[in-house]
Amino acid sequence: MKTIPSSALVGMISMYLLTGCSVKEDRGLCPCRLMLDFSEVDTSVIRYADLFVEAGDGAVFTMHLEPDDLREILAVDVPKGEINLGIWNGTDMMEDGGGVRISYGDDCPPVYFHTSSLAADEDYVHEVVRMRKNHCVMTLDMDWGGTEIEEVAIIGNVDGYSADGSPAEGGFSYEPEIRDGCNCRVVLPRQIDDSLVLEVSDSSGILKRFALGEYIAASGYDWSEPDLKDITIEMDLAVLRISVTVQGWDATHRFDVVI
Repeated sequence: MKTIPSSALVGMISMYLLTGCSVKEDRGLCPCRLMLDFSEVDTSVIRYADLFVEAGDGAVFTMHLEPDDLREILAVDVPKGEINLGIWNGTDMMEDGGGVRISYGDDCPPVYFHTSSLAADEDYVHEVVRMRKNHCVMTLDMDWGGTEIEEVAIIGNVDGYSADGSPAEGGFSYEPEIRDGCNCRVVLPRQIDDSLVLEVSDSSGILKRFALGEYIAASGYDWSEPDLKDITIEMDLAVLRISVTVQGWDATHRFDVVI
């Protein structure tokens, strides 16, 4: 796969703008002007982004977008034909060509992105950019009934995103810092099933495993929503109960725990 850095891309764009195509030329050889419409992007949240355009021949054009680039319309010249578009924000774990890989032991970055496949066959093509929230902040509030817990681990099987925005299967494990002996937070990528597990350990080793993904699913949480909601989970082992609260919902769902 060939990668063209942003400086080269800007040069190519400038060349296209200066030369253009005359009516006598084969317009099939002319670039397509990709009009990226950022009018629906909240620039108070999305202050920068990285643009990836993959052409039909496998070449990848990249461009870093600063705040001024995210105002209303950004025009970029791309080769005519089928292209894959990715616009990513919020991560330093970016892969060449787009996509994110979460290192084992880390949690997910607060990532927003827009991906699509386009037929850039005409002189102009217009794309409305919608930067979707593709992370879930899960807060754990735990009461262990007097048991002294040394660490917790959240384990799953999604370790990032492919260039097309789909969740990438791979090992995920994160041990968040426990604050005040009972609170912690983990940022999760979009899940593909209900296999998330919470492991709780004391000084002797793993004390208990909880099928966290199943409790989240039973609450009605939808991992396929365009913008993922945040979750608060309260675990009270003194009364053997888990409560799941989803941001923006009025109801809290409670489940009995079998030890």
